[in-house]
Amino acid sequence: MPPRSGPPAAGACPPPGLAALEGRPESVLAGLTLARPHRIIHPGDAVTMDYAPDRVNFEIDESGTIAAVRCY
Repeated sequence: MPPRSGPPAAGACPPPGLAALEGRPESVLAGLTLARPHRIIHPGDAVTMDYAPDRVNFEIDESGTIAAVRCY
């Protein structure tokens, strides 16, 4: 079963279950139910620079792999 994120918690961004997705294919994100704001960023995507510390950003690399899971 895919990991689920819980409600935002201080100091827990990205949630441990989501941070473990680094290195996995982007397709695993389709089965997730996320309880916090998120965005999926592909190479070349325009990304706003607004700061939202509880938003999870999934950064996808050229091969379709989750390269990073960060909050900003």
